[in-house]
Amino acid sequence: MPFCPQCNAEYKLEVSMCSDCHVTLVPQPIQTEVTEYGDWDTLESVPNELAGNILQGVLEEDGIPARLRCHEAPNYGGVKGNIW
Repeated sequence: MPFCPQCNAEYKLEVSMCSDCHVTLVPQPIQTEVTEYGDWDTLESVPNELAGNILQGVLEEDGIPARLRCHEAPNYGGVKGNIW
């Protein structure tokens, strides 16, 4: 059975393209490695979403998984949150 390399959906043999992802199917599902990171720690409070996205990008480029979390409801000036 063919599989989608992006969403791992399984299709009938006569299907060659994923109807959701619009990519060519592969003969076997793609195995993804799941890493356990345990508890997340707050690294830095940021003033807004833009600063958070920049810091998150820098950390992830160095192989450090990061998540931006909002502690308050978004307002017109941006999102106040933390990098984890």
